[in-house]
Amino acid sequence: ENSTANGTTYGKLYNGYAIMDPRGLAPYGWHIPSNDEWTTLQNELGGNTVAGGKMKATTLWLAPNTGATNSSGFTALPGGARGSGGMFFGPILNAAYWWSSADVGATSIWQRQVQSDWGGLTSYLNTNIRHGFSVRCIKDVATTNNTVTDIDGNHYNLVTIGNQIWTQSNLNVSRYRNGDPIPQATLSEWSTLT
Repeated sequence: ENSTANGTTYGKLYNGYAIMDPRGLAPYGWHIPSNDEWTTLQNELGGNTVAGGKMKATTLWLAPNTGATNSSGFTALPGGARGSGGMFFGPILNAAYWWSSADVGATSIWQRQVQSDWGGLTSYLNTNIRHGFSVRCIKDVATTNNTVTDIDGNHYNLVTIGNQIWTQSNLNVSRYRNGDPIPQATLSEWSTLT
């Protein structure tokens, strides 16, 4: 469901057009991780069959929440996803999906996924950029700060995993870095967003 309460807890869901928009979703000094950066995280956490469990929070997931220890501090929450027509698919407490970065004009974008019934981290090349997934950010350069603030004033705690610094929660920003609003859509409007 498209509600403010869900956004506060799980972050917003963004389509592929928002990921590629040159105005940028991530705060200055941050970016949406590339597929290679997601792979580095996955390898740092022991590989695809166990990384998801080390990333998942131990609460707010449907049972059995297989392998969940959050030993990495990533605190993955099951924000669910939106289909290309705007419908939310799967229970919100069942899975987390994240976009990788993509070049403007891409017709497919890598995604990552963790589920309540598996402790792994799955990757897919998604050919439907109208889907709505969560977004995490990764720091461009090292920092001594413990938080980052987006253009809307939302604060995100940070977690260092290996040599990467990630936001510890999904983005909940409603404006691009330049201040332009990110379109919000009802079910009937979702499929027309670009």
